[in-house]
Amino acid sequence: MYMNLFNQFNARKVSDEEMNFLANIQNNLLYILIVASEFLVVFVMTHYNPDMFSIKQIPGWQHWIAFTFGVISLGVGAGLRKAVIPKKFS
Repeated sequence: MYMNLFNQFNARKVSDEEMNFLANIQNNLLYILIVASEFLVVFVMTHYNPDMFSIKQIPGWQHWIAFTFGVISLGVGAGLRKAVIPKKFS
């Protein structure tokens, strides 16, 4: 779940010239509200009401590991943007 949420930040900038995927994010209040509400829904869904979605509640340390993998996906996205892409595909 967290990798999908963090991928939304990577998907904001798809060109290889722009590495800062957080550039001008403060100008888009709707985007910030949607992403924040999605993080809140995921947190509540996995911690406070797992029976509603037929999932098992995970311990806090596993929650942080999943969050860390999500953060790592930001670095993977930056690395892929920096990778050499042949001009015929761009």
